[in-house]
Amino acid sequence: MINSLFGGDSNASLTVKFEITAKVLENVIEDIVIKTTEALFAKFESERLPEFVTRKEAMERFDVRTANTMNSWEEKGYLKPHRIGGRIFYRRDELNEAYERVTRIYKSEI
Repeated sequence: MINSLFGGDSNASLTVKFEITAKVLENVIEDIVIKTTEALFAKFESERLPEFVTRKEAMERFDVRTANTMNSWEEKGYLKPHRIGGRIFYRRDELNEAYERVTRIYKSEI
């Protein structure tokens, strides 16, 4: 269809002018910046920040039924709690290391 407008000349060009207000341009640029920033933050967050798990999730991982056991393991240095907003969390990587350590300790005692 476009070729027919130019009589089949593939080297022809078309100049289109349009005007937008400064406010519309500002909104377009703002949308681009916001989307780009969100994408970058999502990428860095997933790559750099450790993943935290709740105390309940940690207890399930270790098959522990009471918080007293978790407190005991924290006191012994097996687990390192991170308090965020009054709640206790554990870094997933530290939890996995602790799981391996605790498993080795209990196996050696048997």
